[in-house]
Order: sequence, then structure tokens, then C-alpha cells
Amino acid sequence: MSSEDARAVARALTGGMDGYRRLYERCGASVARLVAGFPELEPHEAQAVVEESFAGAFSELANLHEPARFGVWLLGRARQACLVRRAARQGRDPVAPAFDEGLLARDPGGQEQKQALARAALEAVGDEQVRAVAELFFAKAAPTPPQIAATLGLDLASVGRAIERVRIRVKLALAAELLEQRCDSPSGASAEASGEHLGPELWARVLRGERFEGEKALAQHLRAGCAVCEAFLGGCDRADGLDGEADAALHGFSPTRIGRGDEGFARILRRLKLDSRLSGRSGGPERGRGAKALPLGLAGLLVLAGVVTLLVRDAPRSGGDGSSRGPPVGIGFAIAPLQGDGEEEPEEGVSGATYSEEQAVLISYELLSPAFVNVVRIKPDGHVDVLAQPGRIGPGVHDLTVNDVPARVGLRGALGLNRFVVFASAAPLDVANLVDAIEVVAADGRSGEPLPAQTAAVWFDVVVEP
Repeated sequence: MSSEDARAVARALTGGMDGYRRLYERCGASVARLVAGFPELEPHEAQAVVEESFAGAFSELANLHEPARFGVWLLGRARQACLVRRAARQGRDPVAPAFDEGLLARDPGGQEQKQALARAALEAVGDEQVRAVAELFFAKAAPTPPQIAATLGLDLASVGRAIERVRIRVKLALAAELLEQRCDSPSGASAEASGEHLGPELWARVLRGERFEGEKALAQHLRAGCAVCEAFLGGCDRADGLDGEADAALHGFSPTRIGRGDEGFARILRRLKLDSRLSGRSGGPERGRGAKALPLGLAGLLVLAGVVTLLVRDAPRSGGDGSSRGPPVGIGFAIAPLQGDGEEEPEEGVSGATYSEEQAVLISYELLSPAFVNVVRIKPDGHVDVLAQPGRIGPGVHDLTVNDVPARVGLRGALGLNRFVVFASAAPLDVANLVDAIEVVAADGRSGEPLPAQTAAVWFDVVVEP
């Protein structure tokens, strides 16, 4: 438990932006390291998980009953987000239950005690290769999984498995500590062995704090290590109260904090503003009148439990004969001056609204799975500008950029209705298929022609006036 977290939460709940920033600075590095432990996630996808985790936690901060355990709560939420994305990548149902918002009824111990348990569990791992991976990943220098793979001569998947194996060992050690604490209480249960390995029902009883015969024997069994119990926990697609505790203990070895210059906090506020507006939630940081303006979000969608909500008037279209859909995609935009010093705050775009030709459009889009992308603009006279063809890119939020800088697409000289479209397809679109797709979108689908197979499109309209 952390009194610093408790003070920061209290400050945030009274409207202090510095309280939210303090929570981000304290916990941001740990969340990023947790997400890095899922090397199968693309960099953009990993960044999205970090932002989603903080934005969700900030919006629900008032529901946290133990503010001193904010870090544990946040890490559990982040792990659940990673598990959902991993399931989607493996072709399994990504709509998993949300992380249990409640924490364990009983804290396994102080942070130093939990770190000592984690260190003992790590050192007890018999496989030298697994132990070497963990020693590097959870070290103060904190190399990335690809760097560890290169250093030890391993493939990336082996590094990921080693990280997870050690984490599960720590989780079992914390579960054993909880059971032993209960057994040492005046109402402690018998030490008679139950003869059971962990399963859904028994694990639920451990987490809920229910008493049962054989608690002490089970504690000894878990602390010694059990391949069957490890396999059970490794196959769970839902984070629980002990996941946050295990991650907090392990990442406490390297308590790196993020400096105040990190841009991640601004991106989190951007996402939080959008998430709150789309879901109708209240809560989270509000910018005061005297605060420095922060850019509004460019990402025009909210992803919650596998559901995509778009900020555009038109629903995504999918091509083919209806038996196969294109990759899920969303689009959003902001409006900014065509010329400026870069300090102006973009205005959140509204599809179908009217804007001056002295303004420009900034575009972003989000993918839920890898896809080939084409970004185009259909002008009032029917001419088409191809704004970007980045090829196949991974899941996550992507801005339309030039030399890694968000691109401003000018509206000058394009009076009338302009349509900006993102096509996402499972395979590259050749010129003929791209032309066909543009014609379908330009006609609002009234032609009755479908989009090319396994292709989806989303768009927004901007009306330009002098």
C-alpha cells in the first residue's frame, strides 16, 4: 500500500490535475513494463493499452475503495486489457469479463514483504534460462523483450513465456502467503491436505477468502511450485486481484518514474475526454479555465469489451458477398488552422459540419487487427487524392503523418462537400479494386455494388465554405 498513491488520489478527486499527473508519473513506467511483457503486441497496440488503462482508471477513480492500492488496481486493469488483445490475436473471443474492480479482501502484506516474496520465487526457479530472462526483464535497466532475446540468443516467444512463468510463480507465492495468514489466525483451519490442484472453483475460494479444510497444505503445495497449478493460472483469460499484486511486486524491483515532460499524460487526457463523452460517464480530470490547453483527441472511436463505437455519421461498410467482413476500423478527425505556429488547440471535428477553407483536417484511425490501409479524400468535383498508403500496419491508433508529424490536410480551394475515407482490407487493394471501393463510398452505397471482398470503409464529411 502507498500513502503517496492515497494522497494523489485524494487530490485528483478534489479536482486537482496535479493529482492525476502524479499517479501517472508514479505508475506509468510499471504499466508500460507490464505491457512489454506481452511481446506479441505491436508498439502502437501496446501504447493504446497503456492509455486505455489509465483513462479507464481515472474515469472510475471515485469507485476505488482503497486509494492506497491504486497501483495494484491499475496494473490489474492493464493486464486484463492485454489478455483481451492476446485472445483476439489468437482467434479466440476477445470479449472477456472486465477486471474485477474490487481488490482482494486482504492485502497479502506490505510492499517490501511482497517484493521479498517475489524475489524468493524468482530465485527458486530451477530453469536457468527462465531465471536469466526474468533477471533482465525486471532489472533496473529494464531491457525490452527483443533486446533480451538478442542478448540470450532466444526467440521472442521464449522470452514471453519465461516472463509469464516467473510471474505465475510469484502469484502462487502470494496466494500461499494469503492462505498461511488465514491459517495462523485464531480460527485457522485444519492442515489436512485436500488432494486438489487449483481449478476454477478452488481458486475462486482462495481469492474470496473463504475458509476450507486443507488451506495450510495447499499453501505449502503452492509455495513449493506445481506445474499443474501453474498451467491452470497460465490458461486464465481473466485478470484477478492477485495479478495486480504480483505485477506490483515484480515491477517494484525497478521503481522507475516518468518525468513531467512525458507526452503520454496528454494522450491519456485526450482519450479520457473522448471515452467519457462516448460512454456518457462522468469523472476524470477536467481542465480548469487557467490550465494550459491540451489538444483534443484525434482518435474517433471507443473500444470497450470488443465493441467499436464510431464518431462518424456513417457505419462501417464491409465488402464481399456478406460472408466475410473487412478488418474493424474507426476514424476521427480534428480541425486546426491551415497556417499556424503549432501551439493552437485543434477543434474536435464533427462529420457533416461546415468549415472555412483557411482550416485544415487532422485525421486518425484505429484498427483492431492488422490490415492494409488506404486513406483518400474525395473532392467536390469528384477528383480523388490518395493521402496515405502505409501498407499493412498493426492494431492501434494511427495518425495521418508526414515525417512522423501529424499532417494537416488543407481545405483551401475545395469548396463544397469533401469526403475523407479510410479503407482497411485483409489483402492489398490493387488500383482497380481501390477505384471500385472509392466509387461505392462516393455514391453512399446507393449503386448497390459491394465493396471489394474483406474490405471495410469508414469516412467523415466536411463542407468547405469561403
